[in-house]
Amino acid sequence: MDRIIGRTTSLLLLLCTLGLSHPSGAAEDVPMKAMRDEMTRSMGMQLTGLPQPYFLAYRMREITEVSVSAYLGSLVSSRDSRSRALYVGLRVGDYKLDNTNFVSFKDSLDSLSALPPGWLFGRQQITIDDDYNQIRREIWLATDPEYKKAVEQFAAKKAALQSQDQADDVPDFSREHPNTYFESAKATSVDASTLEEVARQVSSVFRQVPEIRSSQVSIHVHNVYTRYINSEGTEYTKANVVTKVEIQARAAAKDGVPLEDTEQIFVNSPSELSAQELSTRAQQIIARLQKLRTAGSFDRYNGPVLFEGEAAGEIFAQVFAPALIASREPLSDHPQLHDFVEQESGRFGGGTLNDLIGGRVLPDSVDVVDNPRINSFQGQRLMGAYSVDDDGVPGRVNPVVQSGVLKLVLASRVPAPGSTESTGNFRGISASPSNLIFTSSKLASEQELRRMLLEHAKARGYDYGIVVRHARIPEPKASVWMGLSAPENNLLEVYRVYADGHDDLMHGEQLSSMTVASFKNILAVGDKPVVYNSTFLPGSTLLMNLKMDDISAVTSLPIASYVVPSLLFDEVTLKKTSRSIPKEPVSNPPALSVTGR
Repeated sequence: MDRIIGRTTSLLLLLCTLGLSHPSGAAEDVPMKAMRDEMTRSMGMQLTGLPQPYFLAYRMREITEVSVSAYLGSLVSSRDSRSRALYVGLRVGDYKLDNTNFVSFKDSLDSLSALPPGWLFGRQQITIDDDYNQIRREIWLATDPEYKKAVEQFAAKKAALQSQDQADDVPDFSREHPNTYFESAKATSVDASTLEEVARQVSSVFRQVPEIRSSQVSIHVHNVYTRYINSEGTEYTKANVVTKVEIQARAAAKDGVPLEDTEQIFVNSPSELSAQELSTRAQQIIARLQKLRTAGSFDRYNGPVLFEGEAAGEIFAQVFAPALIASREPLSDHPQLHDFVEQESGRFGGGTLNDLIGGRVLPDSVDVVDNPRINSFQGQRLMGAYSVDDDGVPGRVNPVVQSGVLKLVLASRVPAPGSTESTGNFRGISASPSNLIFTSSKLASEQELRRMLLEHAKARGYDYGIVVRHARIPEPKASVWMGLSAPENNLLEVYRVYADGHDDLMHGEQLSSMTVASFKNILAVGDKPVVYNSTFLPGSTLLMNLKMDDISAVTSLPIASYVVPSLLFDEVTLKKTSRSIPKEPVSNPPALSVTGR
């Protein structure tokens, strides 16, 4: 009883803090009314002798998007669109055992893969007109096949359970108290022609550098308004507007090794974009790539490595953060299919820290908190802030690691071993971090970090230490998620630093042994945290099961923020890249005018 009272009190405080409007604010909204009315009817659907739905959810996303892309001062693409997508989540059975968290061999043969564990939303485009009758009809058309598929999956899952021993007794779905939260849609005035000119101007910077083999500048403005209801009584509407700029460039070192650099910039509004500032970013990319072209390389290094500034945020985001997500392997009706999923999950360092709750995963001086309730740090925007997650569960301050000990993993409503309740972190296709804040009670200055690096490197027999200033680990492509290729983890800017203060830039170095376990042996933590924002990609345990038809879902992956200081690791293995070296072009590129288009 005390726990229920405590959670209710916390929820009331959160509602007061956020200044939520009364549910009647969305009462006359035509799409919401259509979803409510069709849900009431659909909860009673039943095929003869088969179960009715025990849970039904509708999520409708209205997306206004402006996207432009330019190359060497010329516009490549420009798109201005508006769409609505309906996601239907339907479960039959009960909270303990339902149709989800199951991979059938038949479904795998039909689509090369099955739904990820807990991923129950089927996506369908619907009308953008506020036509009540048409919206209800399209909701009905989307719900009917989801129900039929659910009862088939439930029957197949129960049959599979009869022929094998269940390893654990984790429920399929967690219970949550009903919650209401309503935001108004955000109007965004976007002049596509202005964005086009910014993209042209910034991309034209690369015209001056023939050594840059390819480049691209893309600007995306996403205005997403989400409506959600479920059969438990939860309803919400929320708005999210994000403007993202991506500047990419590729070159080749003198020895032929491919070089690639990317800058991602997130702002609140397209009006905040400055062509001059973005051009400066592009010039910085050029300067880095030009230095890397003539940089040296080494075959192998195994010893202490210092990740400085943003590189520390990148490593934390790419290696450690995905392991903080609760995950469960799905039940399968075919042993070989189960073994394949398990094997591929481990192949890319996938998996979760579920089993290590209560164990040490970081130095005893370190705390990590996931906090979606703050939207800035030292004047920099934290992109992971939100009020409710995609399940309608209020965002919560979650102490993930305390004094180096893992206290919890971030979870959706899909229970996993060691995590049976939602932490309010479901976004996109799985649970996701919001704003992960890394702090330590023991901090070292930049000079102290360098001194410790060199001391530990000398003890390993090296007269230099390794400093990484830009990791730039590329986001995995669909081929990686489907197990068709290995992820690339080439580092961009690696320096050998010496006791006399000079350093040598290296290129073509690749991480070989960086795993979640490496973070347990961090030697020292810097005193200047930086903010790193990036889209969050779930671990391969989920991604290996992503449906081919749902690859497009990655465009709506959530953005997470990481506040991380420089990190000195005790032991990291770097080796020369194993990427194949492409052949030189047969002829030189045609001449380009620096000012013309």
